[in-house]
Amino acid sequence: MVVWNLNAFRPGSYCLSFVVVSFVMTFSAQARLGENEVACAFRYQQGQDVAPTHADRYSPLLSGIHTTNKTYQYQGWTIQIGFMRGIAHRMSYRHASPAKKITAEEVKAILAANGGLSSWREAGAPHILVNPSAALSRAMFTTTVWERSDGARATLKNERNLTLDSAAYRRWSERPKPADTKAIPAF
Repeated sequence: MVVWNLNAFRPGSYCLSFVVVSFVMTFSAQARLGENEVACAFRYQQGQDVAPTHADRYSPLLSGIHTTNKTYQYQGWTIQIGFMRGIAHRMSYRHASPAKKITAEEVKAILAANGGLSSWREAGAPHILVNPSAALSRAMFTTTVWERSDGARATLKNERNLTLDSAAYRRWSERPKPADTKAIPAF
């Protein structure tokens, strides 16, 4: 038999608990980077796990030990997610139709959904990767970058692929690699 001591609960603690719980639930409902595999499966696949695709195996967003990659088809979009130890650290959004470009409104919606408590800002002018004098090259090889206030980065390449990298992934990928020093043999 369970006996509840109602004197132990104070009215003020209920209010504070409610505020904290609702804050956490709001934050987790907005942030996609940093979600776990189960949350992504519920969001994009109604709780069903997806089998690895060709892209997951041969063009993974993350590779190495403790990583998995999942590709979801969701409302006309292909969303590839790279997980490290079960947490989403890289996400790639593109239309299911390869010819369709991502519009500025769609970019804003994706960035807003992945903003959480942080804000995004465009990081300078778009970068042109090849000859800037050719109009075709400008349209095909332009990269636009946004940075979130916590260090995450979003990159729109060729107006067709928006890739989001978490701040933790950026720290891992941008850290200096140890130099490969081989001993020089004594001749």
